Amino acid sequence: MKNIYIIFFLIIISFAFVKCGTDTKSMKDNAGKEYKTVKIGKQIWMAENMDYKASNGSWCYDEDSLYCEKYGRLYTWETACTVCPDGWHLPSAEEWEDLIKYLSTENVNTCLAFTNEELVLSLISETGWDKKTYQSNKVYNKSGFAALPGGYRYYDGKYYNLGSMGIWWSSSKLNISEDVYRCVYFINNKTVGRDFVSAWYGASVRCVKDSI
Repeated sequence: MKNIYIIFFLIIISFAFVKCGTDTKSMKDNAGKEYKTVKIGKQIWMAENMDYKASNGSWCYDEDSLYCEKYGRLYTWETACTVCPDGWHLPSAEEWEDLIKYLSTENVNTCLAFTNEELVLSLISETGWDKKTYQSNKVYNKSGFAALPGGYRYYDGKYYNLGSMGIWWSSSKLNISEDVYRCVYFINNKTVGRDFVSAWYGASVRCVKDSI
């Protein structure tokens, strides 16, 4: 009888470990597509750009579906606020800052943009960037965030900076002009920073898991 209780206890424990591992390794969007995730500090982030095709307000770079497969889709701010599945959300500016603070000593509350090679190296994917980005003696993506340079879509429908810059929406607004501008975070081969752009821009999305 004692052995039966031990076996039952081990089965329960094994299910618990499977569940915990699944929560920190992947997520599915509202269409059922699966994405890698990564735990950085106390946060769990998508480790890929969102590629959920919304009914409006989302595009593949240059209208080419092959770019969507590699770099994810570009979204307006309004659409970006709706594409994260249950249990996940579009990160606020403060949540982006928490990510950067965990990986760097930079004071991101007062800097709109700063050059920090160590931080850039820890964030960007080992592939997907222009060749000139990579140096043979450097280690990339220590954080597991795997930032991809999906570029952006200007509000006139033109596309820019695929392969050289990644721009991601936050849920935060610019206080002096809440009807137009929204906060984004960007990474290029040397710089990490934040800026404010028109809500009609097309930018990438990374969801962050809701707090437990």
